Amino acid sequence: MKAVTFQGPFKLEVKDVPDPTIQEPNDIILKVTTAGICGSDVHAYDGRMTLPPTGWSMGHEYIGEVVEVGPGVTNFKPGDRAVGSFVASCGDCYYCQTGWPSQCEKQQFFGFILLGGAQAEYLRVPNGHYTLEKVPDGLSDEKAVFTGDILSTGYFCADRGEIKPGDVVAVVGSGPVGLFAQMSALMFEPKVVLAIDSMPERLEMSSASAPSLSICRASTRSRPSRNIRKAEARMSSWKQSESSPHSSPASSMCAPRARSAPSACTPSLNSPSRCSSLSSATFRSRSVSAPSSATWASSSA
Repeated sequence: MKAVTFQGPFKLEVKDVPDPTIQEPNDIILKVTTAGICGSDVHAYDGRMTLPPTGWSMGHEYIGEVVEVGPGVTNFKPGDRAVGSFVASCGDCYYCQTGWPSQCEKQQFFGFILLGGAQAEYLRVPNGHYTLEKVPDGLSDEKAVFTGDILSTGYFCADRGEIKPGDVVAVVGSGPVGLFAQMSALMFEPKVVLAIDSMPERLEMSSASAPSLSICRASTRSRPSRNIRKAEARMSSWKQSESSPHSSPASSMCAPRARSAPSACTPSLNSPSRCSSLSSATFRSRSVSAPSSATWASSSA
């Protein structure tokens, strides 16, 4: 089969590699129909992630059609459409049983040396009975593929942020993960979600993906907590100006937008608990003491 292989920084080659085969009872072989390029792939490509250039295949964002299942798999059959997590998890260990499959004791990462990547014609999925989820009919590859990595990461962050109705939520970073964190945060009915970034084109994506977000442009040199406090100050100023008939309109830098119906910002799939993941290298969430009790999330994606 054909696969994208890593040959060193800034050097990728599409090469013929052996077809994957069933090796363990819970293995599943997928015919990949759509694969994504993650920021982690870019880190390897540009040399920031030092890895040996041994020709291993890349990619861990994928969706495809089941073509073969191991003898231990009973919940999938050939012909099923399936999307999977970026890490193969066993489903039986303490971490998998308590909702932390990305910390699985037997975890295997797709597309990094030891396990074949998804930027290929076919993919072997270890513990496919647990790592994969069936894709509902009528849902396109382009939408469903997000659930295996960036959507589940963004949702997981919003969930772990313990957002409550009426909270002020700030998401620092409007990259791919940040966009999904912003949309996911809206599902928890906060008072407002602040999308903070220094790049106008990213904030335009935030505005287009979730019209009810408040858009805030901020300096990358400032600490996230400082940007949040500035955003809250602008919100407070906007409220005061709104209540005064003689005041000027609020700055468009951070002005609230009309709240849209929740369904407009709801991800296409329900929360995929088996695909939920926490990547501490790219995404963190914690509560901070801010002027009006804000929950914040920081994303480098």
